Amino acid sequence: MKKVVIIILAVLAVAGFGIYKLVNSLGRAGEAGDAAVSVFHGHYNANRVKEIISGAAPAFRSTVSADDFAGLIRLLHDKLGERKSGERSGINLHTDNGNTTLELTYDSTFEKAAGTEEFVLDYNGEVPLLIGYH
Repeated sequence: MKKVVIIILAVLAVAGFGIYKLVNSLGRAGEAGDAAVSVFHGHYNANRVKEIISGAAPAFRSTVSADDFAGLIRLLHDKLGERKSGERSGINLHTDNGNTTLELTYDSTFEKAAGTEEFVLDYNGEVPLLIGYH
């Protein structure tokens, strides 16, 4: 009986450490992602679409044309106005075959409306880079 209790405690300790590492990783990823999203919003509010595109991941630039993305951002800016505030409402960290992406969801308030924004970021380097914006 004593051995069973020791084994159970050991398993719980290992599981607890794994959960701690996961939560710590999500916390760091969230902070890094929030910083990247803040830069995006600064460029969005200042109508600096070229800076958004140049700071995005190569996968983003090869998927969407600069003109199409600029048109989308202009349309959103005209319809919604500047982003005033927001709060992160979701975070997902995915690793598939060594490729890690970070998905962040924000409940955002703009000048003319409120909405939900989703950012997909390449999380393989030191700084998360934009892959997708929805």
